[in-house]
Amino acid sequence: MIFAIFLEQHEQLIGDYLGISPVKERLFPDFNGTIKSLGAWGGDFVLAISEYEDIPSYFNKKGYNTCIPYKELIIALKINSTTQKLFTYTLPTIITSIFTFY
Repeated sequence: MIFAIFLEQHEQLIGDYLGISPVKERLFPDFNGTIKSLGAWGGDFVLAISEYEDIPSYFNKKGYNTCIPYKELIIALKINSTTQKLFTYTLPTIITSIFTFY
C-alpha cells in the first residue's frame, strides 16, 4: 500500500531529524502494519493502519483502550458548489498539511 510506504518514510525522516526512534520501533515492534506518530512524538497519538491486524484488539491487549475508527475521523468539506465535488480530509492529512507549510 503506497500510503503506508509514505507514512513509514516520513516517520523515519522525522525520527532521524529529531534523533528519536519511531514510535513503532519503541512501543509496537510486533504490530503487523504501519504506525505514524501524530502527537509530539511521545506516542500519545498515533495513526495505525494494517491489512492484517485487528487494530482495536491489538491496542486493547497493549492497554490502550481509545481507538477511533477512520470513519469517525473523516471531515467532509464541500469545496466547489458548482461541481458539487465532495472532498474528504482526515485529521492526519490536515495535521500533516499544517506541518508541511511550516
